[in-house]
Amino acid sequence: MIMEILRPLLFGLLGCLAAVQILVLAQDQTGFISLDCGLPENSSYEELTTGINYISDAAYISTGESQDLTSKYKNIYERQFWNLRYFSTGTRNCYNVSINRGTKYLIRASFLYGNYDGFNRLPKFNLYVGQSLWGSVEFTEVDLYLWKDIIHIPLTDNIYICLININQGTPFISALEFRPLPNTTYTTTGGSLSLYSRANFGTDQTYRFGYDVFDRIWLPFTYKKWTNVSTSNTVDPTNHAIYEVPSIVMSTAATPTNSSSPLEFKWNPDEVTSQYYAYMSFAEIVKLQANQTRVFNVNLNGQHLFGPLSPIYLSTKTFYSETALYDANGQYEISLVSTENSTLPPLINAFEVYKVINISDLRTDTADVNVIMSIKLTYGVNKDWQADPCLPKAYPWSGLICNNDTAPRIISLDLSSSDLTGEISPYIFNLSMLQTLDLSNNSLSGKVPDFLANMPSLKVIKLDKNNLTGPLPPELLKRVNNNSLTLSVEDNPNLDGACASDSCAEKKKKSFIVPVVASVGGLLVVLTVAAIIFWIVKLRNKSQDHSTVPVPRVKDTKSNNDSLEVRRRQFTYSEIVRMTENFARPVGEGGSGRVYLGHIENVQVAVKMLSPLSAHSYQQFQTEVKLLMRVYHGNLTSLVGYLNEKDHFGLIYEYMTKGNLAQVLSESPVLLTWEDRLRIAIDAAQGEKTQQNYRVYSVLSTNTLLLTFLLHHKNEILSQILKNTGLEYLHHGCKPPIVHRDVKTTNILLTDNFQAKLADFGLSKSFPNDGSKTHMSTTVAGTPGYFDPEYYTSNRLTEKSDVYSFGVVLLEIITCRPVISRAQKNVHIIQWATTMIAQGDIRNVIDPRLKGEFDSNSAWKSVEIAMACVSSNSSSRPTMNQVVTELKNCLAMEMSRKTENPSLNSRDSIETFSISINLPTYSPEAR
Repeated sequence: MIMEILRPLLFGLLGCLAAVQILVLAQDQTGFISLDCGLPENSSYEELTTGINYISDAAYISTGESQDLTSKYKNIYERQFWNLRYFSTGTRNCYNVSINRGTKYLIRASFLYGNYDGFNRLPKFNLYVGQSLWGSVEFTEVDLYLWKDIIHIPLTDNIYICLININQGTPFISALEFRPLPNTTYTTTGGSLSLYSRANFGTDQTYRFGYDVFDRIWLPFTYKKWTNVSTSNTVDPTNHAIYEVPSIVMSTAATPTNSSSPLEFKWNPDEVTSQYYAYMSFAEIVKLQANQTRVFNVNLNGQHLFGPLSPIYLSTKTFYSETALYDANGQYEISLVSTENSTLPPLINAFEVYKVINISDLRTDTADVNVIMSIKLTYGVNKDWQADPCLPKAYPWSGLICNNDTAPRIISLDLSSSDLTGEISPYIFNLSMLQTLDLSNNSLSGKVPDFLANMPSLKVIKLDKNNLTGPLPPELLKRVNNNSLTLSVEDNPNLDGACASDSCAEKKKKSFIVPVVASVGGLLVVLTVAAIIFWIVKLRNKSQDHSTVPVPRVKDTKSNNDSLEVRRRQFTYSEIVRMTENFARPVGEGGSGRVYLGHIENVQVAVKMLSPLSAHSYQQFQTEVKLLMRVYHGNLTSLVGYLNEKDHFGLIYEYMTKGNLAQVLSESPVLLTWEDRLRIAIDAAQGEKTQQNYRVYSVLSTNTLLLTFLLHHKNEILSQILKNTGLEYLHHGCKPPIVHRDVKTTNILLTDNFQAKLADFGLSKSFPNDGSKTHMSTTVAGTPGYFDPEYYTSNRLTEKSDVYSFGVVLLEIITCRPVISRAQKNVHIIQWATTMIAQGDIRNVIDPRLKGEFDSNSAWKSVEIAMACVSSNSSSRPTMNQVVTELKNCLAMEMSRKTENPSLNSRDSIETFSISINLPTYSPEAR
């Protein structure tokens, strides 16, 4: 009950502050830190309604831009809300605030959107304290403000408050405030406290500093079944002075209108596992007659918590739970129940509830922090290099990769394309755990320093495209020659060759002779392979759909980015304008740009024009182009071409007429049958191996001239000509394997006959070529709701991270429910499915619109597959090969049901693709 009424007040009723002329009492602001975010540098003022002294936040953060709100807000809200600081670039932007270690603080971050950007789109972003998630910032209306309070004891002399962009709008902040508290208040048995609600009963006014010495914000709370009572007398806080609940808050209270009824309120937790601390303050504010008594007990979910209590006249008593409150059913109901000898109903004046959150004091290794700050100053790095370099772990400084030690260490430094000048900084030598150093594509000068050879952990150095001079250090060359280091120094015009000795030159000669001699001996094999490839390509071309998008040859001009090597697929901006008829028909929009319908020789294509790019999104653009130039199969969206011309960037794909899977599941009037859903799931997971391709192998096998070669290399040939598709192809059909990292229903596109194709490879990662590693340490990327929790917490990326995301997708296909249900207090689909499965009726899990039209064994099996994929422990998840096999079994069960009852057959929307031979497991090189 309480949260149903209190939540809107939490976000809305603070506007009352302007309507109420608060009498500012003489209060001490010692230890207060009050930052007005976006206020011009070196500016300060005293806020008139509260008397709080605010200063500019400019000294505490080096990024972001300031913006004033329109004048109407100056008549409604306190002055610290008249402007804000927003962060249009960078994934993470952090404040670094000096505080007194060991002091308990109430920390508040406040936000008022006010349509400052003119887009009238409510953003959502995350808020972190150091390594730990504080919470999500999400708005309900344009002109209502919200704030978040935590109570925390920092164990260091500074604290980092970070705003994280989750691609759902631009992060911003209006005010950031720190208020010291007595360490004897708000004690816990573990963890810090995040405010869940704070209520002032029996009033319609809001109060904060000037009345409350700790600047707690007390919101009014009333309820139609309650009666408000008040007094004009001062309420003395003597009994529990440490909490110092303001007299004006305690001078009002609520009692039940029906004197025989208990006074009840409840809240539902964000998560079932959440724990809470409750603080209730009582003072009798009615002068009782000699024959009157007010005695009551406080119960939680029907169990005794405090009491019996008899509030003292005009004197405050605060009661609180000494240990965290936890209910396995996830429901908390407070009841104030009168005792039998009480003549008056229960009463309450003020109430606070805090959720327990764990805020880590993890910090990057101090030596590494000092070194990287020196490098920042040396080169004047203008990136999101602020606060802790490696934390939050999911969002380190751009260009850095850190390990997961208790004191994280920097293991990769990428300053490529960062406009660096001068010599290679000697500070780099002090990054003792550094494994990869990329300084390519800058204007660095001077010699390649000797110290690089003396960094034992360093395995990869990239110095391409600089102005380095002189010979390479001999010790560095020794490490290159013994394969303990990979060095790249191309496009340094004044740098001597990689060989600095006669022995090295002799080695070059030998390395030239060997392949020449070997090539003569292997000429026949090469010609044989060429013949095989010719026949395969010829047969494939004959079988291709004639609607395949033609790829025009483009003049081989120098691109803005030489790394995009396949020039014949590069379009000019003028060609894109003609192709889309001057961008006449938008067909979609994502976080990175808008998609338009285009035509190439009367064949439809989708043209995604990227928004003005940050370095991060430009890297995604490059990744996607390179990957789709390298790989091809039937269930990956085909890249027709790309645009990379000055400030214009775009991607041209085959057009998918049915849109994405998310749209079909939630918006399309077409109801997918159970068979359709299984086929789509298999397409996304793996795809088809057609009998036609098997016949290609048979034809080749009958050629007696090639028979010996084919028998010897049959695994390679079969793997090349049998199509692996979807995630199974990326994981097992590509060498090196590829992890997609952003598997979700919006990235699964559908053709006219509902064939599924995986799309959007901007976040994809390839594993090292040596095949020795089972994971990669990399910054977490993807979409909330689909994140592999193990990857999210450890930064260790594996193929099983895609398996987890696919499991979430499979649950969406099965249930037709959103990943996160806003209608059910942000319940995740996995939580919902777990609850439904426990009830034992598969009809509670499957999309109810199917009305039971499915094989129950097939349905149960598919649900088991999905739940196995989303196991919290990656080692418990199946591989995509296993997922494909099990999904095919599900499809076979469903087809068997329809075979037994032909009237059940649905529309033939997707081609059957099973094959009845045992296939080899050899993984071909991705092309």
